[in-house]
Amino acid sequence: MSKVRALASQTLVYGVSTILGRLLNFALIPIFSHLLDQTRDMGHVNALYGYVALLNVLCAMGMETTYFFYANKSSEPKAFNNAFTIILGSSSIISLLLLLTATGIDGLLSIGNPWYIRLIAGMLFFDALAILPFARLRHLGKAKRFAGLKLLNILANVGFNILFFVAYTYMDPQAVIFDPGQKVFYIFLSNLLASALTLALVAKEYKGVRPEQDGKAMNDMLSYAWPLIIVGLAAWVNENMDKSLMEKLLPGSPDEGYAQTGIYGAVYKLSIAMAIVVQAFKFAAEPFFFGIQKDSDAKATYALVLKWFVIVECLVFLGVALNLDLVLHILDEKYRVGKHVVPIVLLGQLFLGIHYNLSVWYKLTEQTIWGLYISVIGAAITTLSLFTLVPSIGYIGAAWATFFSFLAMMVVSALVGRRHYPIPYDFGRLALYIGIAVVFWLLFAGVGMTNLVQQTVVANALILLFGAFVWAVEKPRRLLLLRR
Repeated sequence: MSKVRALASQTLVYGVSTILGRLLNFALIPIFSHLLDQTRDMGHVNALYGYVALLNVLCAMGMETTYFFYANKSSEPKAFNNAFTIILGSSSIISLLLLLTATGIDGLLSIGNPWYIRLIAGMLFFDALAILPFARLRHLGKAKRFAGLKLLNILANVGFNILFFVAYTYMDPQAVIFDPGQKVFYIFLSNLLASALTLALVAKEYKGVRPEQDGKAMNDMLSYAWPLIIVGLAAWVNENMDKSLMEKLLPGSPDEGYAQTGIYGAVYKLSIAMAIVVQAFKFAAEPFFFGIQKDSDAKATYALVLKWFVIVECLVFLGVALNLDLVLHILDEKYRVGKHVVPIVLLGQLFLGIHYNLSVWYKLTEQTIWGLYISVIGAAITTLSLFTLVPSIGYIGAAWATFFSFLAMMVVSALVGRRHYPIPYDFGRLALYIGIAVVFWLLFAGVGMTNLVQQTVVANALILLFGAFVWAVEKPRRLLLLRR
């Protein structure tokens, strides 16, 4: 089997589970939109999960990628043991601090229930301890087991949410077990229970593992990882800070701010199709890129992978952006006012996915410091844009902030990578495909059709036209894909 087809095979396994998992998780958003009493409640969920993403970075300490690097470079068990020691320490400290300061954090965020913070503390600890077992499964090529366990985690989360929602929707309001007035509490409780269950299922990968105190090895790993930690923090700024801080940036009361955050967070989730492709690709690509770096045609393979990645993502962009009015019907009507956010977020996600592809050069050459520089540039643009745009134009300013940030990161990574690790990417053809997709969307939006049937017919005709154009252009080259 060719190298690219091998990557495609791995991506398919990861992708199917990721698609099913993300769709199941996404199914909760329409449920929440209809059953949570106010958009403010959805805002609390979005804001707190934004902070969870930040703390996940600090708990992980960049050890996932670091483990891949040292597992290939030296001893896999030693890499696992040392990475485990680091994660155990960081996650224990962070979770304990959250438990001790839950009341104060709750007051600072104007949420109204410190138990949310306590549940998050447990969730973070369990998730952190599951990072390395899942990384080991990827390293060993056990894609099906990895995918199955990830899917089971999401099924458990969805199942617990449905159980609690059904329970407090239909049970007697005087029931002792469930409190109908604490719906958000049960969302976080469901996640905690699913995280605990998942850790129990991957515990097999810890057999024979013990914390190590190899000072030199741990120093080497932390030296490799610390730029990745900064990259992770910058990624949080670019992808999640908008949801966590929007309440503070918008004019009005905290409740009004959280209401707008809820709308923004719900429609933002409609970019799930783009995010699924990016996430599935990341799962398969990182070990794949490390695995072929010594091959004579490695750079040509990297270029080929990026081209087909962009083609797929352009089709996803058109599929969602052109059928947006149809897609919006899954949300409760009070959230649909935020629909203009979606195409902007989709394009931002496309740029982010391209950046992930381009970032292979600094990971392979051990120049992870460049990942730090590029991510910090993106974070600076996001921060400046958020504080400038959100107070004046509301949550749509947050969408533009991520768009500008991911665009800048993509461009900088491409320019710097050409100097340090030149790869023969066909940027002209990539720009052509993205440009055509954007023009199709602008033309479609400019016509302003209101009939849903007409919209659907025209939208999907344009998608087929784009696919036919790509096929016509790439037809002489498609055999290259099959031979590699």
